[in-house]
Amino acid sequence: MFGSHLVEIRGLMEIGRYQNKFKHVRRSVAEHSWAVAQTAKGLAIWEKEKFNHPIDVGKTVIMALDHDIIEAYTGDIITTTKNISPELKEALNQAEKIVLEDQVLPNLPKSWRRRTRSEFQELEQRESLESKIVKAADQIDTIMECLEDIRLGSTAPYEDILKNTVQALFRMQLDSVFYFMRYAFQDIGVYRYLDEEQRTYLENRDFSPDFEQYKDAEALEV
Repeated sequence: MFGSHLVEIRGLMEIGRYQNKFKHVRRSVAEHSWAVAQTAKGLAIWEKEKFNHPIDVGKTVIMALDHDIIEAYTGDIITTTKNISPELKEALNQAEKIVLEDQVLPNLPKSWRRRTRSEFQELEQRESLESKIVKAADQIDTIMECLEDIRLGSTAPYEDILKNTVQALFRMQLDSVFYFMRYAFQDIGVYRYLDEEQRTYLENRDFSPDFEQYKDAEALEV
């Protein structure tokens, strides 16, 4: 049963991202899921340990790893296709729910199914901090993918995708994301894509009070 699930999701290694666009660096859905999980882990640790917000780090990482497993059965349906019309988007959402119930869950141990179903519902509703962090991590990896191709000369359409994703990320209003945008964006060369109002907000935000408790904890561990 679980072995069948592992066989199926290995297909994510062969499913390419941005399949309708030229890319110098083409990533698979499996690579993307790994990167999203790594990013979500970091953001969740910050939310818990630096900003003192209640979040289940382990659950966040699991949700990040699993967030695209339905694509092992459906393929990567690109966002522009999903958004052709509200009717098509709803139909595809319903199709994904059917795939989850009829193909994904039956391959999991019975004791896992309720939890897995609940996690996918949580990701869809995007109300919990864990689900918001996974979405933010998903957007950050999209930015990283765009940046790879921009650096290799493919500015179109990846600069537009990057700019739109940066705006969506800022609107999430998460402390860990603001901290990432303030500092990590400078490390990776994305800070210039923020508008003046966003840069002003981030540069005037004093993160140091949030970090005092974390520093004390690190000192005790040593």
